[in-house]
Amino acid sequence: MELKLKTSDNNGFPLFGFIIRSGSVKQWVLELQSLGMNLNTVQLYPIPGLKANSIWGCFVERSEELNPRSIGKNELCQRIRPNVFIAERTQLTPVLDDSHYDRIFGSNKFLFHPVVGTVEFGEPLSLVDYLSMPTEVSIFAVRPKSGVVIPSQIRSFQVIPPDEESSLKNLEENVFPKRQKLKDKPLNLWEKLRLAAYGALFKSSQKGEKNVTGTDTSKTATGSLLDKALDLVFGSKGSKLAEQMMQDFEGLEERNQKELKKLLNMFEKDPFEALKYAIPLDEAGTSRGHQPGELRLSKLWGTLSLFGDSTSSSGGGTIIGSDEYGTLRTTYLQTATQLRNNGEYEKAAFVYLKLLKLPLMAAECLEEGGLYPEAAALYLKSHHKDKAAKCYETGKMTQEAIKLYKELKKHEKVGDLYREIGNRNEANKSYLRAIESNIAGKRYVLASDIHLHKIGDFNAAQKLLIDGWVNKIEQQQCLSQFLKNQPDEDSLRSSIIETYENHLNPEDSDMFLRVSLKHIQQDKATDYLREMAYDIIADRMEKAPQITEHLKNLNPTDREIHKDRTRFMLNQKKSRY
Repeated sequence: MELKLKTSDNNGFPLFGFIIRSGSVKQWVLELQSLGMNLNTVQLYPIPGLKANSIWGCFVERSEELNPRSIGKNELCQRIRPNVFIAERTQLTPVLDDSHYDRIFGSNKFLFHPVVGTVEFGEPLSLVDYLSMPTEVSIFAVRPKSGVVIPSQIRSFQVIPPDEESSLKNLEENVFPKRQKLKDKPLNLWEKLRLAAYGALFKSSQKGEKNVTGTDTSKTATGSLLDKALDLVFGSKGSKLAEQMMQDFEGLEERNQKELKKLLNMFEKDPFEALKYAIPLDEAGTSRGHQPGELRLSKLWGTLSLFGDSTSSSGGGTIIGSDEYGTLRTTYLQTATQLRNNGEYEKAAFVYLKLLKLPLMAAECLEEGGLYPEAAALYLKSHHKDKAAKCYETGKMTQEAIKLYKELKKHEKVGDLYREIGNRNEANKSYLRAIESNIAGKRYVLASDIHLHKIGDFNAAQKLLIDGWVNKIEQQQCLSQFLKNQPDEDSLRSSIIETYENHLNPEDSDMFLRVSLKHIQQDKATDYLREMAYDIIADRMEKAPQITEHLKNLNPTDREIHKDRTRFMLNQKKSRY
């Protein structure tokens, strides 16, 4: 009997093997790895070539049926018996029965192929005999530091501010440039002493005496007194000496007044330049009073800084009168307002802080200009932590804002900021503290709102509201919010019924009906809810007649019910008398 292969349009038997056309064991292993096959799930059988001592390929037998799309470019094989395989799209002729197969092939494996003919396989190939493991080499691995990962999405960002002193120092060193002193020569030390002495000498006579013509006679009176006093000492030369002293006093006083006018004129023409020579209105720099003195117009600031001690080129305080003090203060306020309106926030803040000694207005000015670290630092120095925290929050300096809000015990705000930067665990801890604080303060609705909208715990929020209703803490608001939170009409009706059956005190019946019926439209008031309302009204109408008002709401078009209620209310009034 001669067995032959002939071509066929289809495969008549299942596919349990395939052929790798290569004579290299290495290529067989690489091909199986590329196909994703585990070497433990296949058996390999070398296929001899047409020449002696040559290998044509490798037959791979699988224990599971193959998917034709899973073996790549390799050639499939059909399994016609457990130990007999033929090439794909072929059939073996003549057709044999089982007894013939057992007698011809026995238990060995056979492959019929149109190229290599009939091949009988022995034991499957043992890959262990062909694989050699590489020599192990000890390697010391150095793990690099974690690199910077660029996020694909930015959910939040924070600004890391400098410390308070650095913020203030930055403004101190960079706000204003250095400028030259005025060329006009100020009063020297000897002239200051003379002016002060003249002021003390003439003070007793400066009372504005008026003669009948309306002219000031004070200087004349002063001169006559000096004449008499000096005549006693210097004889005939005393009057002439008194006149010279008066002239010297007037000259020094005029020079002093000219310096003040010069400063005021400078503020009108160039406020920025005038700030270089401005005098601070405080006890250390400018004293206010009636004592005569001098105004020294020289550069007071080594550099016009906003914060910290500025180096003054003057030797001490400046004494000016009340009128001059008021004039300067008005000028400084006008200048600060003008600078602020022009967007010169740093310069305006300098006027408020250094010249007018108004640190809070300086901080507000910096905040308005978006200088949040500097404004916060000044707020802290002025003991306004809440305003400083707001500046840090607005400027995205979240950690600093959190620190201050914790000190202020604003737990809900702390939670909001933690949630903003993605720290949900710390956010919920802060929200729970806020809830505890609100409960302690009997603010159940606020506490419930945090549970619902911040933590996202619906059940805890609703339980708080029911507790408030039962314990008469924000009672009406709690019930109203409890019903308002219901997601749909079915839940709303169920909540009303559950409250009626389990959480209703008789004295609260009127409030319960008023709140409940407000949340349900009349056309959606089911028979059960109507029956519930009627039961409550019937039970309470003797003790609380006003509860019958709800009958009108439940039956707005029924005129007979309206009449019955009116008669009932009249009878109740009569029975009281």
